[in-house]
Formats: sequence, structure tokens, C-alpha cells
Amino acid sequence: MSRTPILATLALFIAACGDNAPPPSVSAPIPDPAGGNGAGVLSMHRYSDASCPARDYYVYTPANLPAGPRPLVVYLHGCTQSAQQAIDGVRWNELADREGILVAYPEQAMFTNSGAEIDGNGSRCWNWFLPQGQTRDSGEACAIAGITREVMGANAIDPKRVYVAGISAGGAMTSNLGATYPELYAALGVIAGTSYTGADPSGQLAYRAMGERAQRMPVLVFHGVTDTLDIFPLGLIAVRQWLGTNDLVDDGMANQSVPQTPATTESFAADENPSGEPRGGDTCVRNMNFPCPGGALGYQYHYPYSVEHYLDGDGEPLLDFWQILGLAHNYAGGDPRGTFVDPLGPDTTDVVWEFFRQHPKPSATP
Repeated sequence: MSRTPILATLALFIAACGDNAPPPSVSAPIPDPAGGNGAGVLSMHRYSDASCPARDYYVYTPANLPAGPRPLVVYLHGCTQSAQQAIDGVRWNELADREGILVAYPEQAMFTNSGAEIDGNGSRCWNWFLPQGQTRDSGEACAIAGITREVMGANAIDPKRVYVAGISAGGAMTSNLGATYPELYAALGVIAGTSYTGADPSGQLAYRAMGERAQRMPVLVFHGVTDTLDIFPLGLIAVRQWLGTNDLVDDGMANQSVPQTPATTESFAADENPSGEPRGGDTCVRNMNFPCPGGALGYQYHYPYSVEHYLDGDGEPLLDFWQILGLAHNYAGGDPRGTFVDPLGPDTTDVVWEFFRQHPKPSATP
């Protein structure tokens, strides 16, 4: 596949990163300015480690968290978003209340250049496309993995149920984390993102990045067919890469021991079998959103979509590819108070969590 779409996407990102000396760690509860984003506590923290860049992050703890080890979802925002803007839109806190999980939201730093120290990104994009972000124990991949471990250490987290998901640049960084820290995350949610490095359709690069830690990695890829920013072929590359990587993990050879074609495909017309309250009528004519054509077309529940289900060599579920017809570069099923959201479904958060819930690690050695 041509790299031209990938290079065009990279040109949208203005970035630089470095290893600046981190300030002391802080933690404090913060109010929910929008209201309604969960009944629990959202706390702000700062991860600081001399081996990788310092980053702020938020942790959402439900009010009635069940006792015992519980799952952790790490969610990575997209470009031009703050963590709080993402929180307002993605409804993960609401799901956390229902399911009894913790959610962590790392936040990219704004670009700074103080001579010897260059860090962050001018558009708040995660620097997934830089070598530092594609290498274990380096750059922002190191920082996000460090945040994940810090949250695990401070809470009763089940190491077999630690997941990472993200949208856009956060989706691309999610692929990078799956390749560089496969022992840490049980499954990935790549939303409007792309593969490891953005140019690994064979899966060989991700397999090499896994190294001696290589292991089976379940992945959900969720992409709007009509996305004009991170165009649909980038999602296709993510599918091909993770199938190829899992094929190599299976027995060390690219021999299609993991099938490269879907076992089944489901298709749904717009508003077919709706559930919940109608969400239509919104055309996303507001700041920080791409258009929502479903609102203009009168859809009330969800866009037309299809789902390809891929199995591993043992016939077990491995990868789901959700293709949403009409969805632009927005988070489907989101809260309009956030940025880059489309209220119409399918509900991204519910879809990703249902996939995660079905894919705990067989064993955990983070």
C-alpha cells in the first residue's frame, strides 16, 4: 500500500519531544466542570521519572468501587484535545460507574523549547510518529507505560485486565504501546488511528519491537469509512499489521497460521435494532468537531456499520474491525459537551469495553 496517505497525515502534526527534568509528583481531587461525567472522583496527578518525559494524568475512581482487583483502562486523547475535553466527550467515567473499573487519562504536554530541552507537541498530538515514541523505554511510550504502572501500584488493579485505547494520534500511540509493551496491556482499542509506526502492513516491525516479550495481542479497530483526516486506509493498515504481528507471534513465521480473512461479517443499516434513547438531530455545527452527516440525514440512533470478526489459529476471537459509514473524524456515541464527538452510535465506549471485557490476559507479568 502506498505511504502517501500516511505521509499526508504526518504532515498535519507539528511535534517535538525530549527528556526534561520532571517536577515532583502531585495529586489532588478536581471538580467536574461539566457535571454528569460520573459520580466518583476525578483526581489529577503528575508522572515524573528521569528515564522518560514527565506528563500529567487524571484518574477516575467510581464512587462505589467494588473490593478486590479491578480492571484499568488507559484512554489517550487526540490532537488539539486536553484530557478534560476528552473526558467530557467519551463517557468512560459513566461506564466506569456501571462496570466498577478505573480509567486513567494521560495528557500530552504543549510544546516547549527552552534551549537544551524540547518537549511536548504544539497541537497536543501524541508523538507516535517519532522514533522516541516507537521504542520501548523511550519518549512518550515510556511515559504512558510509566503512568499505567503508577496507577496499578496505587490501586488494586488486576494485571490481567489492563487495557489501552485512544483516538486519532492517541489511537496510533495505542498501537505503538501494544508493540513496545505487550506484557503490560491485555488488549488494544485503536479508534480512528493506525498501525505501529503508521507503516507496518506486514506486522514485522511490531513483532520485532515486541522482542522477547512477544505475545498474542487482541485488538479492536474502530474507524469511520468517511473520515477525511485519518483516512480509512490507515485503519486498514492497523488491521493488516495486527493480524500479521499475531501471525508471527503464533509460531514465529508469516504463514497465515492466524487467518488473515474474517471468520464472519455482520452488517447493520442505520437505526437498525436501536437501543437506548435517540441521539439524532445533531449536525455537530460547533467548535472542535468535524461534521456529523447523520444528524442532517435524520438518523436517530446509529450510522450504518459493519463488523469483521477475525479468529486466531485456535479459532478464538482475536480482532474486530468496526467500519462506520458516514462517521467523520469524531468519537461515535459521544457526549456533545466534549470535542470531536458525534452523538450517533454505535457507541464507541461500549463497543471497546465489551471487547476488552472478553480479553483478559491468560497470565500477567508486567
